[in-house]
Amino acid sequence: MKNENVAQKRNWLWEFSKKIVWIVTILFVVTFTFSCILLIFYPDSLALQFVIENISDVFKVTVVSYAVKAGFENIFKIRRNSYGMGSEQLGDDTDNLPNNSRSN
Repeated sequence: MKNENVAQKRNWLWEFSKKIVWIVTILFVVTFTFSCILLIFYPDSLALQFVIENISDVFKVTVVSYAVKAGFENIFKIRRNSYGMGSEQLGDDTDNLPNNSRSN
């Protein structure tokens, strides 16, 4: 039962992160496209250039943060699998370490 709760929380977090990335991506594309179209009619608009720069920065931070999160998740999955633990097993990783690697 406890493992199911942890798995549900992980799935919710993964889905939540994915939704955030998709929302920011869609907002970036819409805002960028709209701003570029307006820049055709108002080429000297510093406000539109400011909007493009800022939405690009938000997009970069979101994508990089998601990539880092995914990287850490993969590291822990690989580490857990290398010790013979399935994804449903959680707990202290030191239980599955070789005897010479445990701290006494």
